[in-house]
Amino acid sequence: MFLAKTIVNILVFQNIFAHGNLLLYSSRKVEIPALESIQRDDLQFYLEKNKLDKPKLVTFNYETLNENVLNAFKSKYSCYVPNANINFENATVLLGNADQDKITIKRSLLPFQHDENVVIVLSPLKRRPKRAINISTELPTTVPKYTTADTTTGNVPTGPVLFGASFKDVQTMIYSSKPPLLYIDSTSLSLGNPKSSSIDSRDSYVRLIVTIQVNDGPEKVVLRFRFPWLNGYWSLTSVDVEKDTKTYNLSILNDVNAPRRFSYHCGGETVFKNEEAKLILYEIQAQPDAQDNKFSDAYNCVPFTTIPIWSGLFVTFILIIGLIIGLDALGSIKTMDKFDNYKTKQLSITVAE
Repeated sequence: MFLAKTIVNILVFQNIFAHGNLLLYSSRKVEIPALESIQRDDLQFYLEKNKLDKPKLVTFNYETLNENVLNAFKSKYSCYVPNANINFENATVLLGNADQDKITIKRSLLPFQHDENVVIVLSPLKRRPKRAINISTELPTTVPKYTTADTTTGNVPTGPVLFGASFKDVQTMIYSSKPPLLYIDSTSLSLGNPKSSSIDSRDSYVRLIVTIQVNDGPEKVVLRFRFPWLNGYWSLTSVDVEKDTKTYNLSILNDVNAPRRFSYHCGGETVFKNEEAKLILYEIQAQPDAQDNKFSDAYNCVPFTTIPIWSGLFVTFILIIGLIIGLDALGSIKTMDKFDNYKTKQLSITVAE
């Protein structure tokens, strides 16, 4: 047994971006389309579709994988994913030594030994060239570099921007009154109109995918806006930003939702944000199920009970209270009706002659 050997095993963790093939092992049979580009939410969708409720992903990153290591997963179902674009956090690195890798795998799976919904992900390690880093102890004296992303010229894009794509007779569109701003890696990108766009339509959500070229060069930014459906309403909840093979999941800070066949409009800024990046859209109008290349009637973000409405209701309430008090006062007035009742003794007045 390999456990009888004395091996000093140090678990190494790193964040990896899986761009290519993956090998999955799970307690249930999982079927994933071979020709589809799989994102993180796609993987979650197919796992839950195959009755793996809230699966826990245990990721291993390897450069070389010994066949004896794979024997540890003989009792599980395997699934090969040829085209994946997923960012995994805290992946365990396998160092290529069969005995040591077996111990590493056993230790990593030990906390999940009683969990049936564990999915083991094996991702090949891809070396990237190291970037030069300038280290300085001085405080920065300049603002971050401002770069542009436009599909036609190298100038800063101006004017409104429309992200949109069609699927059959339905269009998914997002409008911004001026170019969106993306803050990432200590730089700000002004995003122009997309070079290409597409729709990923599912029963539970619609995803708008736009690709924006940066400075007419090979660099590009990919935005994936997610529109979930729930009880006849749609909402815009998040956007996945892919830049330099790294993906950032940004959550929206505003509530953007509307009924089916209605669009949503809001002045001001709509912000998507996490700890590493931020995306700002201006005076947006959005709809995942538009038709004839135009937005439907809009739900506005201005609440129904604005300050003028509250003021009017308050004044009306005071007037109604005054009217009720006045009517009650009128009803409490008592009149001299004693001589109007014929059943009572009549008043007689004696007059002396």
